[in-house]
Amino acid sequence: MPVAGIDLHATYLVVTIVSNGGSILQKPRRIRNSEADRLVELLEGHKPLEVVVEASGMWPWLFDRLDGPDVHVVLAHPKRLRAIAESSYKTDAIDAELLARMRLVGLIPEVFPKPIAQREQATLVRHRARLVRDRTATLGRIHAELHSIGVTLPRGRLHTREGRTWVHTEAWPLLGPQQRLLVQTHERLIDQLSMMIKGLDTKVRHVGRRIPAVQLLETIPGIGPYRALLIATEVQPISRFKNPKHLVSYAGLAPSRRAPDNPCATAPFRPVRIAGSGGPSSRPR
Repeated sequence: MPVAGIDLHATYLVVTIVSNGGSILQKPRRIRNSEADRLVELLEGHKPLEVVVEASGMWPWLFDRLDGPDVHVVLAHPKRLRAIAESSYKTDAIDAELLARMRLVGLIPEVFPKPIAQREQATLVRHRARLVRDRTATLGRIHAELHSIGVTLPRGRLHTREGRTWVHTEAWPLLGPQQRLLVQTHERLIDQLSMMIKGLDTKVRHVGRRIPAVQLLETIPGIGPYRALLIATEVQPISRFKNPKHLVSYAGLAPSRRAPDNPCATAPFRPVRIAGSGGPSSRPR
């Protein structure tokens, strides 16, 4: 089966098609993303075939446009493509051809392509996570100003009514005019972010009620609607993991060595990753 390697960019792509025997069927051709019909026409004469593309932020539209009965789109894990990443001589044409040839010899590390509905769920949980990080960073900026005048407030209290009252009474006389303006501005940002996060929490609960796996996960003590949707979004379909150890490794929960000279030390656990795509592919190679 022929293989088309595609080097995908924000505004254009470069495609090369290689036969099962390794000969070039289509020399590198550059096509604008806005002219995707040209790509479809180009691939039409070589079906059935496989298409290999790196799992960058642009893959969803290309996958949705091409994947079908006669076109199998393979997402390649970008961080594991050492042959391309470590190449000292890189061009779009070389990258496209190399993707195709690596697929022919079974060297493409695959990424599971989430379907549209699952991508929507991932967007929702990522959106909420980003807003929470922004709120935490904004709270940290106020803490930094308090530290600069020699006062501290326990973490978490600044996000309470009592904590704000303390800042505006005890710390206020020590803050300069610009510092007070910064605190007031950041408090307004925190209030706005909190309202948006609250709205997303409602959306998370609404989406989760339609997903059996989320409902099942919520029966586990300590797992609420957001965490349940996050886990379900990232690991489904669970059949794509070979065994429990494979899932634990993907989730970043397995301890690993920190340094070769200290084999007894282990890295701290990482939370389940949030991504638009990721993990092993359920499709046979």
